Amino acid sequence: MFMGKKLGFSANVSALMASGNAVCGSSAIAAVEPVIGAETSEKRTSIAMVNLMGTILMLSLPFLGTWIFGNNDLLRGALIGGTEQSVGQVVASATMVNPNTTTLATLFKIMRIIMLVFVVLYFGFRSKKQKINEQGPTQIKIKRNSFLPWYVLGFLVLCTLDTLIHFVPEVSATAKFLSGWCETIALAAIGLRLNLVKFIKAGKKLLIYGLSTLVFQVVLALILISLLIK
Repeated sequence: MFMGKKLGFSANVSALMASGNAVCGSSAIAAVEPVIGAETSEKRTSIAMVNLMGTILMLSLPFLGTWIFGNNDLLRGALIGGTEQSVGQVVASATMVNPNTTTLATLFKIMRIIMLVFVVLYFGFRSKKQKINEQGPTQIKIKRNSFLPWYVLGFLVLCTLDTLIHFVPEVSATAKFLSGWCETIALAAIGLRLNLVKFIKAGKKLLIYGLSTLVFQVVLALILISLLIK
């Protein structure tokens, strides 16, 4: 948010960028957008930028993680799952390493997604406070279904069931097959949302914002991981 403000972006774009990069990409942006009253153009700009950054990280983090952490799946999973924007990008990126890294990266990612409820609450109350200061008492309605995405609830339920119940191999194989197709569809959807022409037209300032945020995220993740392993 600090970088967005310094580069002259609106408070809404900065908030959407912060939520999208911190939690789960486009889903977080869609959840925060109604509670801060962002314009559609601001939402589109943020989604385009977050998806482009996520694509760059998706292709580069497997190599960066292996270069820095060697064959340590836990640390590579922490880097990918703790940095990538969307679940689809996390899975695709970690799959380039190995299945164990994919599992660990997904777990790290889900822990970030669970924080979405707090992110939505924070930006909702922050926006409400700002509007009260500017316009007097007002009321902001926060959608209940914005707090926690349905896929997070599904993940938690299925993880619990898988822990408590021993599924037959046929069920596990079917779930793995379906998840593979869902990952492919999710990545295709991300690609369809990414319009490079519009992004380039938005100007150099937007590119600087995106790249500086990307570098900051990766550096911060590496610092936190280094503290974790000490």
